[in-house]
Amino acid sequence: MMKTKLITVLAVLHFSWNAYSQEETCQNLNFNEGWNLFSTYIQIEDHEPYSFFLDVNANFFIAKGVSLVFLYEYAANFGLEIHNDQGYFVKMHESDTLTHCGNQIIPEEYPITLEQGWNIMPYLRDTSQNAAEALSEISSEIHLVKNILGQVYMPSWEYNGIGDLKPGEGYQIKMNSEQILIYDAND
Repeated sequence: MMKTKLITVLAVLHFSWNAYSQEETCQNLNFNEGWNLFSTYIQIEDHEPYSFFLDVNANFFIAKGVSLVFLYEYAANFGLEIHNDQGYFVKMHESDTLTHCGNQIIPEEYPITLEQGWNIMPYLRDTSQNAAEALSEISSEIHLVKNILGQVYMPSWEYNGIGDLKPGEGYQIKMNSEQILIYDAND
């Protein structure tokens, strides 16, 4: 058992070491008025929410992860950092677009740990992919996945109301056990 965990840890370290392209690119994150779920496939170098949301700060109200919160208007950060291996809720006063530039993640070399219970899952590919296909390797351990609209993917029922996972979006996912998610390569 210990040997398996050590191999997994070493594999994760190897994957994340070379998980970024060397060419800079940009991604537009489109936020609607109200609540959004987002993630980014561009490397985040400054994990501080003040810096990440600088371009949309006039319309920005709150960001939260699974258990941490950042309230922009009150200059209150309760431990939230922005990372590529997570998705986040964001509440906006008005619709706005944040352009995030940097090195693009190589999704097949960037493992995501999904813990048992609820997670906010990022989507790291730069093109859409059917949810059932994208999550097929861990589908037996997924209870459900839902997007910001409340549409769900439930593998046990063979139901995919989400359709495609989309770049820039995040998803709530409830796992039956801890799993490592590795997305397919970009097309």
